[in-house]
Amino acid sequence: MAPLDQTRKASQKAASEDMGIASRLLAWYDAHHRDLPWRVTPVAFAR
Repeated sequence: MAPLDQTRKASQKAASEDMGIASRLLAWYDAHHRDLPWRVTPVAFAR
């Protein structure tokens, strides 16, 4: 069994990698979004 210290470091590294993937995915969606009539635009949402 791995010591708790090593397990914690591994899970923190995995979490930081997930954040990198999440931010890249959100950036991709922002760049490639489609304008659909049922989606509220950020401008309309701010009103």
